[in-house]
Amino acid sequence: LDAAAALRDAHALSFALLSPDACQRVWEEIHAYERAAVANSDLPLHVRHDGNLGSLETLGFAPLLKAVERAVTPVLAARLPAFGRCEVYHAFLTRNFVGRSSNATFKMHCDKSALTINVCLHASADCEGSTVGFYATQPDGVPPSDPEHRIYTLT
Repeated sequence: LDAAAALRDAHALSFALLSPDACQRVWEEIHAYERAAVANSDLPLHVRHDGNLGSLETLGFAPLLKAVERAVTPVLAARLPAFGRCEVYHAFLTRNFVGRSSNATFKMHCDKSALTINVCLHASADCEGSTVGFYATQPDGVPPSDPEHRIYTLT
C-alpha cells in the first residue's frame, strides 16, 4: 500500500487539534501581524489574489506549523501508517464567512500536496457556511468541476 492509496482510501480524518482558546490566540496573533505589516512596509505580507493571507511560514509562523506537525504525526501514524512522515511546510489563512463575496469565487481544485490539514481557527457559533468538501480524483487528472464528484463533506 503506498501513501497515495492510503489517503485515497481514508478520504478525510477529522479530530480536534487545538483548543478553542489556542485557536483564538492564533487567530489574534495572525491578525496582529497583519496590522503590524500594513503599518510597517519593512515587514513581509503576502496577500493572496482572494484577499487572504498566504505563506504564513515566512511571516514568523513556522514554529506554529512545526507544532501542528508534531500534533498530527501520532494521529497519522495510528490512522494512516502507510503514509509515512508528515512535514507541515506551508500555510495560509482564509477568511470565509457567509456573505463574503470572494467565497463565491473559490473554485474546486486539487491541492499540490499529498496531505492537506485544515484547521478552523474562527467559526460562528452555528458554523453556518463552514463546509469543506472533498472530491474524487478524475481519471484524466483534471480537477473535479462537478459538485456530484464530492465524496466527503466536513461541516
